[in-house]
Amino acid sequence: FCDVVIEAVGKPWPLDLAAELTRERGRLVVAGYHQDGPRSINMQLWNWRGLDVINAHERDPAIYVDGMRRAVAAVAEGRL
Repeated sequence: FCDVVIEAVGKPWPLDLAAELTRERGRLVVAGYHQDGPRSINMQLWNWRGLDVINAHERDPAIYVDGMRRAVAAVAEGRL
């Protein structure tokens, strides 16, 4: 299983799959655009695995820019 899984599709089934792929005590990052209605999730799995669930939809423009700078640095350094 993966330490970090990023769900970037925004549909229910990839969110379920992302949780299944995340290891115990792993991090599930929700970056998909989930605006077309409520989601039913397997909260039992999320709880059992002790997942850290991160909402990647930041609202502060300064944090957007910082994230972009860090991503470029990670690519330039070969970490991503």
